[in-house]
Amino acid sequence: MNKITSSRRAILSALLKGRKLTAFEANEIGQTTAGARRIRQIRENYPVLKEPVPGEMYVRYFIDPEWLAEHKRNQKKPIGQRIGEFFDDLLKGGMFEEARV
Repeated sequence: MNKITSSRRAILSALLKGRKLTAFEANEIGQTTAGARRIRQIRENYPVLKEPVPGEMYVRYFIDPEWLAEHKRNQKKPIGQRIGEFFDDLLKGGMFEEARV
């Protein structure tokens, strides 16, 4: 595993646990100097929000609490049920119908 992947994984893990992180805190958690960049990469796939830190010139990043609650509920479902729901969603989206054309 390379350093970029491991730092991103460490930061994502903290965010998924409900932590709010500044870019500096992300640097410490990910053992990197590119915490802000790692958070931007995570934002491509997760609903990361930001809020200003009162009296400061920087922000804290966190994952949308509603999304996080739904994510945690889904993680408790049996794997078979999650796979079934995944394929149901694919079929509803018409993904396979476009492939037939």
